[in-house]
Amino acid sequence: MAASIKSLPALLAQATIDDHEESLQAANAAIKKSKTNTQAHHVRAVALLHLDRFDDALKVFEDQKELQETARFHYAYTLYKTGNAAKAVEIAGAGIENAARGMKHVLAQAAYRSENFAQASRVYQELANQGAENEEYDIRINSGATDAQLEWFGQGELAQKKKPAREDLDVFETAYNAACASIARGEFAQGEICLKRAIDRCNEVEDMSDAEKKAEILPMKVQQIYILTQMGKIDEAEQLAATVPFTE
Repeated sequence: MAASIKSLPALLAQATIDDHEESLQAANAAIKKSKTNTQAHHVRAVALLHLDRFDDALKVFEDQKELQETARFHYAYTLYKTGNAAKAVEIAGAGIENAARGMKHVLAQAAYRSENFAQASRVYQELANQGAENEEYDIRINSGATDAQLEWFGQGELAQKKKPAREDLDVFETAYNAACASIARGEFAQGEICLKRAIDRCNEVEDMSDAEKKAEILPMKVQQIYILTQMGKIDEAEQLAATVPFTE
């Protein structure tokens, strides 16, 4: 498909366009006419990201270095998706005070991936304080995971939440994060309660296959065994261990 250069800003604005292959073809056509068309290269990079071609998107940013500044959000996201979390933190964190929410989400996730859990916690707390109804669920899950890691790494004083709230036990992801944080604090009885609730909630999820549920529940059962041994409930631990397919 041929596309005029004039159409590229519209394509870039429609980052959620369904046919990302079409966007890519339009960008390639424009680049063929003018290799110095920065907007076309940007559209190409965005299309490649939507197509999960992260290494190809990174090559665009490496070849078109001006995009590393003019398209910092997409560059930071590309770095995160290609495994360079530390560099993503550096890019996303520059001028973060005035950054859009999308950039803050990238910074938080990249900080978590690079095991800078204190920074991730600060950013998630800021996002939560700013409020966004459609993001509340994801932020709660990610904040809980960050709190658990802070506990494991001996920085529990930085955790946003020290006790699971009632709503944390309503969804398996947040219940599991609450369990991990409890275990890290040595609160095994609380951890056992949270793990049982997490397993129950996981089994109730309708849009997950049995195989997906099995994969999620397996580490929870292993942690249950650990908790039971720490609490001296050896017989229960052995009975549960008999149900875990360790050979797999």
